Amino acid sequence: MISLPGLLSGCTLGYLLRQGVVQVGLLMRSQPLEKVLPTLPKEQQEKLAMMAVGRDWAVANLHMKPIASYKSYIDVPGDSVSNVVQGASSLELKPYLWTFPVVGAVPYKGFFNLKEATQEKTRLERLGYDTLMRPVSAFSMLGWLPDPLYSPMLRYDTVGLVSTVIHEMTHATLYWPGQADFNESLATYIGSQGAAQFFAAQGGADSKMAKEAAAQARDHLLVAAAFDTLATELDAIFHLPVSDAEKIARKVECYIRAQIRFQRMPFESNYHRWLGDQAMNNATFMMNRTYYAGLPMFDELVRKHGGIATTLEWLVAQKAPKDPWAWLHAELGQAVSSKP
Repeated sequence: MISLPGLLSGCTLGYLLRQGVVQVGLLMRSQPLEKVLPTLPKEQQEKLAMMAVGRDWAVANLHMKPIASYKSYIDVPGDSVSNVVQGASSLELKPYLWTFPVVGAVPYKGFFNLKEATQEKTRLERLGYDTLMRPVSAFSMLGWLPDPLYSPMLRYDTVGLVSTVIHEMTHATLYWPGQADFNESLATYIGSQGAAQFFAAQGGADSKMAKEAAAQARDHLLVAAAFDTLATELDAIFHLPVSDAEKIARKVECYIRAQIRFQRMPFESNYHRWLGDQAMNNATFMMNRTYYAGLPMFDELVRKHGGIATTLEWLVAQKAPKDPWAWLHAELGQAVSSKP
């Protein structure tokens, strides 16, 4: 899951043109979902039917921007739409940022062409950054255009698909330029909690999907706390009065311990079990922090404002602050900090 800037960011016109040409080509291949639906296997038909109900429910009950998203379908080869490259300093928790007009700085850069993505990853590694390249199955057009449903999204289970759609709809409803951590973690929170509320409304809190969605939402908060702990451990290492080589060695040991902790975590769902298998560095850490930073704060904000819909309406009405985390801490009556 990623927002459009991650695919259209870049420093050169050539990059923008290449990505734009591919994106236009994809959109030209889109078909109305109702036309495609009868041609798909029954299991996928049922999954997409539930997604459509969830999409409309999110507009009505979470007050998402009412645009015609996820009403068209694009079949793409393989298991992803694109690949995203991320980088981070090897000796501090600081992401590499790509900056461009209108939408500001983002900590990821997307490529439809795998070779280009690999070249960008190699470039960052030569500059000494920790790097990550990951496949992407969905991204948001930020409300500029209706989002289509890409075929790789069908790999998700029904709960995961509805959560992803609500996540991306959140981007279309609210996007603060240059604040990727805030935007992505807000969408993660609303996606997981919104899906839990939707399935409870559909089949009751004791239905199988409602229980799974609620378990995933609780696991999201568990993972957020785990990354907070890991951030504290890593910050302590990077501020030690030792050589860079010693810091890197201790960093590697810290990530190995963290991976073991993730393997032993009492997850209620299978959604996050991949964390125990992921080789970690500062780039993978910053990627995860982008999506999980501040989840407990959003949980508190939603309680304060009486629900997701009222909270989202309130956020949309606000002027984007220069430092959203400091602003949110102040709003919640907490000690002001630029960190979530």
